[in-house]
Amino acid sequence: MSIPVRIQALGNEGFLVQYSNTVLIFDPISDDIPSKALTSQLNVDFILVTHDHWDHFNLDLICKIALPTTRIIGPQPVANILRKHKMAKYVIEMEPLKYGPNCHLKINNVDITAFKTVHSKSHNSYLVSFPAFRFFHDGDNERTDILPVEQIGKLNVLFLCPWQGSEWEKFIERLKPEHWIIMHLTESEYDELERGVFFDGITDHVPMAPLVLRPGEKIEL
Repeated sequence: MSIPVRIQALGNEGFLVQYSNTVLIFDPISDDIPSKALTSQLNVDFILVTHDHWDHFNLDLICKIALPTTRIIGPQPVANILRKHKMAKYVIEMEPLKYGPNCHLKINNVDITAFKTVHSKSHNSYLVSFPAFRFFHDGDNERTDILPVEQIGKLNVLFLCPWQGSEWEKFIERLKPEHWIIMHLTESEYDELERGVFFDGITDHVPMAPLVLRPGEKIEL
């Protein structure tokens, strides 16, 4: 990738991804986010919400960080809540269950595809494509086997939670991403990862080593 990509963990499944001048934020939930991550110095172009559970969707925080040019993307329950709180001008509803098996939009240099995946009544996983950078945020998806790997294609980064029973190991093997960032971990689970014991009770096969970002930590690819 000729254009550096900045990724910062914001807690749970929250991430800030900056490609060139475009900034996307996924599932922001914590007011303890490091102050430099979400300041007025950053033009937040997109906020993407996977579903409306409390540990993924913080309405007050989203209202706080959304700028007049920000677009907030989410499934229908998320969009409905935002509309009730007078945020309709910000909302782009991406509801694959309503509009088809997946739905797609393109704004300027970014393509976003929402996939209907399994967790809550309405849950999205997101494929985001720039001209030279592609990543997939799987959210809380419990069934990676239902996703069309051929449509997702080659990935620079996969954001994935290793849910037991989700067949995440096979998903990684089929996609062969350049990098896998593990997410949705507690502090004690991060500690277990550092000690090399986290996967002991989950799986006997880890296809590739994950990148580990605690809340506030960031990398540049």
